[in-house]
Amino acid sequence: YTLIDAAGVKAADSALSYIVWLFLLHGIMMMSYGLAVDRAAAMAALTQPSRNGLIAGFSSIFTYGFALLAMRIGSTAELAALRETSIVFALIIGALFLHEKVTPGRAIAAAVIALGAIVIKAT
Repeated sequence: YTLIDAAGVKAADSALSYIVWLFLLHGIMMMSYGLAVDRAAAMAALTQPSRNGLIAGFSSIFTYGFALLAMRIGSTAELAALRETSIVFALIIGALFLHEKVTPGRAIAAAVIALGAIVIKAT
């Protein structure tokens, strides 16, 4: 989806219009799906939104919106690699603050991601 979004935001007349339409259509599709699958739960989510849910939703819009803005002006490959480094930070935060176990597989995956970002940036 990163490549598609990068192409879309670069082709759009306005990055802001692309971002708004993307989130608007995504919201309509997700709500339609929710209503089709479990109407009562979807209506409850609409009528009683939680504070944490609203914060997460707006945070998602802003963070992905900023990523799309960056993709409009920067190198898609470099930005995609940089975005993936969030997994490395999540592993560190999880281990230090949430006391999650860092398995060898997780450590190797995080190291590969970090190495990939370094290689892309170096070339």
